Amino acid sequence: MANIISTTKQIYPLYVVTAPKQDYPCLRKTAKLWQVIAEPKQSEAQTEAERALFFQSTSVASWLQARISQTLLPSAEIYVCKDQQNRVQGLCLAYLYKNELEIDLLITHPLNLDSPLNEKKYQVRGAGTALLNYAEKRASEIEKREIYLTSSRSSTPFFKNRGFQAADHGEMRKRISWQP
Repeated sequence: MANIISTTKQIYPLYVVTAPKQDYPCLRKTAKLWQVIAEPKQSEAQTEAERALFFQSTSVASWLQARISQTLLPSAEIYVCKDQQNRVQGLCLAYLYKNELEIDLLITHPLNLDSPLNEKKYQVRGAGTALLNYAEKRASEIEKREIYLTSSRSSTPFFKNRGFQAADHGEMRKRISWQP
């Protein structure tokens, strides 16, 4: 599935795939690299909102490394969003349950975060949306009725703009339509 995402300078085609299990060690290294990139930006941030943005990026990258290092449940899938140069721009860890797909973690490259600390000309926009669209398509293909996730306060508007509705304790849900 290819999405064309335009930026101020260039057009970046993005595509998303389900990673084969043999790629997981490499994806763990990618998450570690993103953590290393985000940590110093957290201390350079000028505002509390920027610090929170990079703290969240650092934390999610750390959680993803830990989860990939552990033995993932057989129901786990990792979706990878790449650009035309085959560079990873986003990752999503999902679990497939009887009627639902749970998005456990979703992270984009820390240099793509909307911050004055990041140069706009190098940003690739749309990786998070591409990952969500892929998760929805995947859920529909395997006849899941709903996608759910737990959202932080700062990312709730992103998910609401993509059709998710608030449920209990920070959880957000989106119904999926599929034909049996």
